Amino acid sequence: MPEVYHVDSGEMLEGVTGPNDNMLLTNSYTVDQRMTIMKTIDVDSRLAVPKDPILRKNFSKSVNKLMEMDLQGGRLTKEDIRIPYNTRWMKVQCHEELANNVHYCMLSCFSDFRFLATCAMPHFWGYNGDKNEYGMTVSLDHSIHFHAPLKATSWLLWVVESPRAFNGRGYITGRFYDQNGILVASVVQEALIRSKPKPGVVNNIKFKTFPPVLEEASSTDQEQNIDSRSRL
Repeated sequence: MPEVYHVDSGEMLEGVTGPNDNMLLTNSYTVDQRMTIMKTIDVDSRLAVPKDPILRKNFSKSVNKLMEMDLQGGRLTKEDIRIPYNTRWMKVQCHEELANNVHYCMLSCFSDFRFLATCAMPHFWGYNGDKNEYGMTVSLDHSIHFHAPLKATSWLLWVVESPRAFNGRGYITGRFYDQNGILVASVVQEALIRSKPKPGVVNNIKFKTFPPVLEEASSTDQEQNIDSRSRL
């Protein structure tokens, strides 16, 4: 289990004004958020602040006010890339006793919260903030492995990372820990992500169309290819 401050510690990222300010940030990056699933069950989600100072500073690259200030001041460099890693506390706000299978159903709902967005962090926050536009995003597959009994009405730590993003595909993994540090569930997903640079941001790439389309080779090009192969 990663070392993070407990949800009740009061620790916050730089630029966040309160522990529960429900502040929606750039590209729906969320610090804290309360929501209702299926118009029935209330859920509380809070950012888990890392204890590691370097990692904590990197997390702050997601905060809208700081990022805008750094972008305008030209203080962000290529070293300020927001890594594709996120930690959150998740809990069902319910005073009633839930059936055992409901706890597993609720964790399944949790497992899609800010999951795909973690894959996009290096490309939309920090140094790359406000340089790209989201197009279509969709889950291609999503698997959950349950390892131990769990209670969704107690705080669970949701740890998400994306080790690979390439050619429009993102690969994301996640882990749920209870407050005793026990791994209770693991999640894996592959996602499709369509994005493009904002006009005028990437000046060294000039496509006739976006996405780029391969043009058919001319008859002259085809003859040259045939001639090259015959010499081989």
